[in-house]
Amino acid sequence: MVGPIIDLLKFSPSSLFPDEKRDWGCEANIAHMKEDSETKEKYYEVRVNGTSTRKYCPYKDRDDLLNLIERRRNGLERAIGVYMEEVIMLSNIFLL
Repeated sequence: MVGPIIDLLKFSPSSLFPDEKRDWGCEANIAHMKEDSETKEKYYEVRVNGTSTRKYCPYKDRDDLLNLIERRRNGLERAIGVYMEEVIMLSNIFLL
């Protein structure tokens, strides 16, 4: 039997991330975050080969990312439900 495609996305996103503390990336640099005045995006700066580079962080922390994954998964599930209802309604109309 074939299940709905949304079942592929029903996993625990927290299993993607170990609980250890990070000493790199956005999580480790949260205290050093700055905000771009034009785009309002958060970033931290690192030096690579003597050049300062901005590393943008689209999420405040790990929980923010997990919440976004959950919201997008729920939105996809609702969209698929609406689409399937419309397909069933249209197929019934054409059969009449």
